[in-house]
Parts: sequence; structure tokens; C-alpha cells
Amino acid sequence: GVGVQRPFADTQLPRPTTTRAAPGMAHPVTPVRDALPAKYHALFRHPMLNAVQSAVAADVLRSDRNLVIASPTASGKTGVFELALIRMLEMRPGGKALFLAPMKAICAERLADWSARFSPHGIDVMMLTSDSDAEDADGVRPSPYDVVKWLEKATLIVATTEKWDVWTRTQRSTNSVIGQICLLCVDEVHMLGESRGPVIEAVVARMRTISSLPDVAQLPIAKLRVVVLSATIPNPETLCEWLGAERTIVRTFDASFRPTPLSLVVSGYRQHIAARFEVDMLLPALPSVIRKHSRERPTLVFMASRKGAVDAALQLAKANMTAPSDEATAAAADPALRGSHELAKLLRSGVAYHLASMSAGERRIVELLFAEGHLSVLCATTGLSLGVNLPAHLVVICGTQRYNGSTSGYVDYSNSDILQMAGRAGRPQFDTEGVCVVMTSEASTSKYLDILAGVRPVASQLHKQLVEHLNSEINTASYMTSVSVALSFVQDTYLYKCVLDPNLRHNFGIARDADLQEVDQQVHSLCLNTLRRLDDSGLIRLAEDGQQIEPLGAGRIMARYAVCFESMALITSKLSAQTSVEELLDLLSHCEELQDVLRRSERKPLFELNKISRYPIMDAKLQVAKVGDAHTKTNVLLQA
Repeated sequence: GVGVQRPFADTQLPRPTTTRAAPGMAHPVTPVRDALPAKYHALFRHPMLNAVQSAVAADVLRSDRNLVIASPTASGKTGVFELALIRMLEMRPGGKALFLAPMKAICAERLADWSARFSPHGIDVMMLTSDSDAEDADGVRPSPYDVVKWLEKATLIVATTEKWDVWTRTQRSTNSVIGQICLLCVDEVHMLGESRGPVIEAVVARMRTISSLPDVAQLPIAKLRVVVLSATIPNPETLCEWLGAERTIVRTFDASFRPTPLSLVVSGYRQHIAARFEVDMLLPALPSVIRKHSRERPTLVFMASRKGAVDAALQLAKANMTAPSDEATAAAADPALRGSHELAKLLRSGVAYHLASMSAGERRIVELLFAEGHLSVLCATTGLSLGVNLPAHLVVICGTQRYNGSTSGYVDYSNSDILQMAGRAGRPQFDTEGVCVVMTSEASTSKYLDILAGVRPVASQLHKQLVEHLNSEINTASYMTSVSVALSFVQDTYLYKCVLDPNLRHNFGIARDADLQEVDQQVHSLCLNTLRRLDDSGLIRLAEDGQQIEPLGAGRIMARYAVCFESMALITSKLSAQTSVEELLDLLSHCEELQDVLRRSERKPLFELNKISRYPIMDAKLQVAKVGDAHTKTNVLLQA
């Protein structure tokens, strides 16, 4: 364990290297009383730090170096941040900690937990998400000044990455909240390789850039410590390089550090017709999968849609999976289920579904029955893996695609989706192991084996949104006034470290054997071409010498309201003082943010709305048009 005499004394640690735990060995744990002074013992629910927390306690508590923690789901990574928070409280009194999570559900869970444990000890916790700007019960919306005042009172701020991105675009003053932040934790940092990755990357780059500015040298942010928490990935060293190899410690842990060992099974099913692989093809096999792997213990089945969750529950009820419990049968008569005859009938079969559309009373009954072991199977949409903590012995991911309206089609689950759902398998207090079964198409089997095994490197996606994030820095900060500064910003991103890695640079169209000069030339071209796109669209102005950068009003609007580049470029090219209302509606209906795929069931009601619109969409024969695409749908709804 960590010595009790000087738990926060700085230790001269060797140059950080990646530490990999030996598989199959018993992992020592440290009593909280040995790691921390008595005044912090009450912050922890358990008397012992777990194996991961014990292994990194010295790194966290005896230095201020950045940390990269790569560890399986449910292995106690959040507790590592809590140790870093205690280090901050001791060494940086008056400083603030910022915990960034990818989703509101995770933020709400952290807020509830930390407020209960920390607030009684004078550690105020505040949350910043899209709900922070919502109207209260009296219809009053808080002003930006109100939000700043709330955050100024906080020691620990919990925020979604997207909200912190937007908020810091307009709240740049280091004399307020930002200047006080000296501990930044990024949860689920493996999401750098997914669609939300560019925002994570831009936010971390922004915070680190601010911390290095000369005028903050006397503020807490000048000593910013970054802690990133990741699922097991094969390239944590790339994250280390990003945060600065000489001042970053990398610790990776294998599956043996999970409190409940996890068995992983990926089952591929053959497609018999030349069409999209339908999840309905998997439902007939679902009962046999559960019988084979559940050992008659609680099972969670994740489906991509509400209809899929209901259909799966009905299929399992017909299969007579298990005898119903007396408690579930009694709950079926609860007044809260009076309008839910289908759900009540399922409860009597020992099966249920869990949907966001259910009433709070219905969800509470189902959650309680499942948590207490009175339901054998619960079928849910993927959102349950992020919200309510309902672990099970067996998790079945039935199908690996979901419908995405904004992309007009089906998309594969992200790595994080899969890991989050798999992480619900195994109940530490009841099971000696958990089991996760992924049911997918035969062609996708190897992909999901790689995801679950953590062998897919995390590559940056920032190049896909670099234009938005460079515009944001230019138009909301005063430091980015030249091409050379913009290039320095890009070179401080995870994207640049990935491009330098021969094993990752193929993701960006660069040859594996390219030399450093060629790589730097490609990055310089990417940066300069991005700036030219912004200049061509009237969002910034490049000086005639091609070096100096000037912000412009349209670019400030784009940054302030987080408008995507394609939409803003469309607006600046089409909008003029002479634009009519009808033309404006057509323009807005083509903006990406307002797009939503047209569903078959919507065509008729939208056609009726179009007929009574002030500016109806007309067809080639100058008759009221049928609503046949997403643009027309948006136009009609804007007028409704």
C-alpha cells in the first residue's frame, strides 16, 4: 500500500512507461486508511481501494503528472479520478476539478453519487449539461451569468464534453471558472475514435492551450493535470505522447482486474437473402442462446429499438423461459400497470421490457423486480446501459446495428456502445463471472471479437471536423491570429500524434513508410486547406500574405451556436438582404442540423400539413407536392 506518513509527498518517479499487469495473478489491494489521511476516509464507501486503484495510488497521490488509465469496464477507473481529486484538494486549495463524460446519463449518475458523498464534507459538485439552460418550474431560463455563478461555487464540475465545448467558446475569461481548473478528467477517452471524438480532442487541446498562455502563469490552470480514463486499448502510448511523454504516466490493466471476470462470446449468423441483415433473423435463436449461457440467472437483452425490445420479450414469453416468481405475478396487478396489459401479462411469464417511453411508475416496478432477481429476463433498448445500473449475469446484444435518422439508415454500434452494454454483465455481489454474448451477422464476427478484446487501435477523427474546431478557436479566442499559430494548435492534437504513428497514419491517407518531413507537409496542407475553406465561405479572412488570420462575424455566429460548416457555408453563400421568407425556409430546410429522415408513416400527415402551409411545396405541375424527402419534411414542419 501507499505509506501513511507522507501520502502526498512528491516522489521522483522514473520516466513513465506502460505497466501491464501479469494475467492470472492475485492483485493486492490497499486499505483506504493506509492510503489517505483520516479526514478523507468518509469519502469512500468501501474500506479498501480496489486492485486498479491500489496499483496506481502512488502515481496519483505522490505526483502531479498526467495519467492514462486503460482498464476494463467496471474495474474502478472512476475511483482513480477520486484519488486525483484528493491530491488536488491537498496541493491546490481553491482549485477546481472538471470531469468530462460523453453523455448526460453518466453526468447525472456521477452528480448523484458525488453529491451524496462529497457535499457533506464541503466539496460542492455542480453539473453542466444541455439541461443547465432549461427553464425551471416557473418558466425562467437561467442566464449565462447565473450559470457562471453556480460553477464558481463548485469544487467539482461534472459536464458533458459537448456542453463544455460550447460553453467555453463564449466563457473564455481566465479570471473566472476556467482559470481555477487545475484537474481535468476525461472519461471514456477511447471515444476519440468515434463520431464524438473530435469534440473531446478539441476541448482537451483548448484547455491545455489556455494553461500554457503567459497571462495565466499565476492561476491554478497553469498547473493543469489531465487524467484520461479508457477501456482497454492497444495504443495507450499514443495518448501518452499526446499529453507529453515526459510528464505522463501510462497504466494498463488486463481483464483479470475486473471485479467479476467476463466471458465473451460472439455468435455470427448467416444471411440467407441478399438484403440488409435484419435483427428479426436473430429472434428465433434468442431463447436457445439464453438457455445455453444464463445458468438460470438474470439476463439483460439489448435491442436497437423499442419495437425490438417488445418483440424480444414476447418471443421469450412464448418460449416459456422460466417459471414466474410470486413477486412478479403480484406486481402485475399493481395500479401503476393498469394501462399496460401487455407488460403485466409478460411479468406473469417472468419476462419484461424496459423502454424510455414507459411511465416512471412502470420503470420503477420493472427495475426493482429485476434488481431483486424476480425477473429472469429484461429486454431493453441500448439506452439502459448508460442510465440505470442494472447488472445481470448474462448480457445478450441481439443485433449490432441501430437506425440513425440523421444518416438516413442503419449504422453499426460504436465501440463504446458495445463496451458499455458488455460492462453490465456480471454482478460482483452474486456472480463469480459474467457472460456477454453478441449476436451479429457472420460477416461482422471478427470486428466485434476485436472490439471486445480491445485490440482495435483508437485513431483520431478530428480531421473530419477540423474546419469547425479551427473556426471556433479563431473566432472565440484572441491568440489564434496567424497560420503558424493554427498549425501549432493542430500539432498539439491527438490527430497529429496518430499521424506520426506508422501503425495509424494509413487512417489519414498517408503511407506507412512516409518520412517525418512528408508527414509534416501533409499536416501543414490539411491545416492550410481548412483555413482556405473558412476564408472562401466568409467565416474568416486570410491576409494577402497568406499568414495572418482575422475573425469575421459569420464565423463568430457559427462558433457561438455550434453550427456545422456545411450549413454555415450554405447560409453565407445564399443569404442576402433580398432573401424572401419562402427562400429562407428552403435554405434552412437544407441545413444538416435540421435534417431528419422521412418515415413512411409520416408521409400522409405531412402532405396534409403541406396543403395548409403558407408556402406549400409544389410539384412540377404546380400542384401541392407529396412529401417525399427529408428537406421537404423539414420545410413543412418549420411552417407548422
